[in-house]
Amino acid sequence: MAERLISLQKFKFYYYEKIKLAYPAIAVFLVILMYPVISRNSRKKYESDLSSVIGCRMLLPPEMDRDNSHSATLVIYYDTITCISCMMNRLGEWNELFSELKDSHGFTPLFIFEPSIQDSAEYRQKLDHAKLTYQVFSDYHRTFRRSNPDIADNSSLKTFLLDRQHRVVFAGNPLHNMVLWEVLQMYISVLLENDGTLPDRFPEKVHDYIATRTRPQNGLLFDTFQTDVGNVRNGSTQTVTFTALNTTKSAVEIAGILTDCDCVQADASTYSITPGRTCIITVSFAPEDIGHFEHHVFIQTAGCSDETHLIITGNSISFG
Repeated sequence: MAERLISLQKFKFYYYEKIKLAYPAIAVFLVILMYPVISRNSRKKYESDLSSVIGCRMLLPPEMDRDNSHSATLVIYYDTITCISCMMNRLGEWNELFSELKDSHGFTPLFIFEPSIQDSAEYRQKLDHAKLTYQVFSDYHRTFRRSNPDIADNSSLKTFLLDRQHRVVFAGNPLHNMVLWEVLQMYISVLLENDGTLPDRFPEKVHDYIATRTRPQNGLLFDTFQTDVGNVRNGSTQTVTFTALNTTKSAVEIAGILTDCDCVQADASTYSITPGRTCIITVSFAPEDIGHFEHHVFIQTAGCSDETHLIITGNSISFG
């Protein structure tokens, strides 16, 4: 582990200068989603999932299809892979983000939910409580998923910005990631200024901006940001750990640790990390449902607005 952490001190972000995608103006976008939602071990899969959707024309079901009067449409998609409680508890935070775009005429958010029949009552209750002020479509028949088979299972790639022609120009969840949110606003502004089309040289400006922002803001360098626990027994308690190294010359204070679900508990071995020392973040959870699961942990540090986003995935199976 010590050798691994030393090598992490030399970690650099690598930028793609030229990638052949269906929509060339977004070639540089792979860079954005490498901060820091994914680990290096998961990067190839992440890049593949992203490249399969960027540039594609997204098909919306007839009942929620839109004309081309909107220069920018943000589709926020929640499917059945995410547990109903986890995906609904933080919906109000979208209202806070979008309040910064209230005067952006020509931009519209569109929420698509795919609740299961057994969760329909809880879904309607939590949706009412969230008080979303934007268009919502309840997709009980998975129409959206069937119309867009290139959508990946990774929950971080289920928020899509569409241009006037409904082509995907941005994919990534900006909640709890200020870099993504800032870049998303840049894309929206440029689409609105150019009648729903991205200028050819726009990615170069994004590249320069990312180069100054995709560095650890809180001084903590993690050994990984995502871990997959594989197959686990349904109902059994699982524990995973993440290691963070303080790369600064002063102490880093952990101000809080948040999880996306009450079923996930997280704690730190120390909440004050001195220079050059490490901290262990221990996360425990017990899968409640059969099938794929994904949980999120957010590490807040004093004096820093950005949260570190940790992801745990796996597959819950029944034994015997």
